[in-house]
Amino acid sequence: MYILQTCAGGISARPLTKEFEKLGFNVILGDMDVTPWAKTEQLCAKLPSPKNEQKYIEAIDEISKMYPNKNLAVYPHNHNEAIAISNALCEGEHDWISMISSPISISSTHDKKWLFLNLEKAGLPILNCRFFKKEELFGENTTFFCIGEDGKIIKPTCSCGGEGIIRTAKVHKEYIVMPDVSNWPEYTVDCVAYSGSVFTLCVRLRLKSHGGICVDCETLSSPPEEIVLTIQKFVKYFNLHGPLAIQGFYFSREKEFYITDCNHRFGGGAGMSIMAGWDGVNAYASLIKGTNFIRGHGIKNMRIRRWYTEEEINV
Repeated sequence: MYILQTCAGGISARPLTKEFEKLGFNVILGDMDVTPWAKTEQLCAKLPSPKNEQKYIEAIDEISKMYPNKNLAVYPHNHNEAIAISNALCEGEHDWISMISSPISISSTHDKKWLFLNLEKAGLPILNCRFFKKEELFGENTTFFCIGEDGKIIKPTCSCGGEGIIRTAKVHKEYIVMPDVSNWPEYTVDCVAYSGSVFTLCVRLRLKSHGGICVDCETLSSPPEEIVLTIQKFVKYFNLHGPLAIQGFYFSREKEFYITDCNHRFGGGAGMSIMAGWDGVNAYASLIKGTNFIRGHGIKNMRIRRWYTEEEINV
């Protein structure tokens, strides 16, 4: 079976490619651009931007003609790709498959305004936040803004990682103001869900990040029960499906896990969870192929760091 990774330059592309190949997939690497993280000699397909959903899906349909009878699985690496693929599978039949939540489940959990409102409906813990239009916070002529001066953090409701926090205010229409929880322990939960049930997960304590990307973490073999129970309730309430990267803050004194982000893909730090023994890619592959899932040996307590290296290539 073949699998198309739609963003060869994604930070998790290399570790996922290694795992997919171990599991017998023939990996096809696609990308919208030749990004700094992509090995250009491995690129097999250039894709248009998923913001133009019709052209994006047409390009995937064209690739699938080389691998007929649903012999191609498509794995999206970012939000716009995920929503385009989810919409396409919801609207019609295609000769390829993917494992992704429904459009309504994605829209209910990705944008922070809808995420926080829906967390409250689900009876899950939420941070005390307020939402503002751009003009209410900055005025028409404000270009840049600062964060943290009054114990608050200002962030666009539709952003991922560190996107938008220290950029021009005019890029985004709406902002969320939340308490400054920068001193709270922050966690990422790498998860594979199936029709509203958690199939497998790995909890990582984020020790250091750059631009929203975790570069130093500690994986937990026995994570706090409150984190696991909150993730299970969250996945069930929103009927989530496929790989997920869920972020939040856990304060042991309150014994509450506050979810702040949900991305419908493997996290950028999934390679770190894989190194610690997480069987998430194996679970994903089993669900894609319809085969039995054989669980791994468990997750180890590990301190993991990563950095970027240079290598010489023959042009």
